[in-house]
Amino acid sequence: MAALSFCENLKTLRLQSCRKIDTDPGPEEHLGSCPTIERLQLQWCQLRDKRSLHALFMVCESVREIMFQVCWGLDNEMFRITSICRWVKFLSLKGCSLSTTEGLESEFLSWKDLQRLTVISCNKVKDDEVTPALASLFSVLKELKWRPDSKSVLAMSLAGTGIGKKGARFFRKVGSLIISIHLYSLYVLFKEEKIESQTCFAAVSAGMTTFKGKGGKESMRKNKG
Repeated sequence: MAALSFCENLKTLRLQSCRKIDTDPGPEEHLGSCPTIERLQLQWCQLRDKRSLHALFMVCESVREIMFQVCWGLDNEMFRITSICRWVKFLSLKGCSLSTTEGLESEFLSWKDLQRLTVISCNKVKDDEVTPALASLFSVLKELKWRPDSKSVLAMSLAGTGIGKKGARFFRKVGSLIISIHLYSLYVLFKEEKIESQTCFAAVSAGMTTFKGKGGKESMRKNKG
């Protein structure tokens, strides 16, 4: 593991079908880091050794993109190790069945530079556990692919908004995405009994949503139907 710090031109580190990742990485102070690595991709790997995963993210602390695809053992405790990386802009989780909504949320919210998020086929991630804070984060992402399971209500509400598409067509439909996320936030608040049913119904009926203008000011506008 420590040898990675000497790979001065390495941009992408991809580990595939690894049953173990350096079970004896040595003392942390000897690991060093490789600041040139921008993308870390883990595919079909066994991630059950906390010490080795911690060492990997120590070496790759400067990455901007992290991808987990069908990785076994990636529960909330193991995923929390990714907090070592503070400048993540893109995260992809596919087929990671042990991670939960609560376990992922704290890391999502801690990444201030996060712009693109993909969560697909992670069956313990549930729509009804999405908090208003997490829904608010979704609304400002440049790209969101949210299909944790086949019953995802949020995934269906995003259908047709153009999310994930590049160019002018996508930007014309960002307003629709914000509306979808806002209405879903109302749904979450209603389920948590933080707003009354009359308030929720009135907001949906009036087609009101919140837009952030220049300077971070918020204003209420009616959706045009």
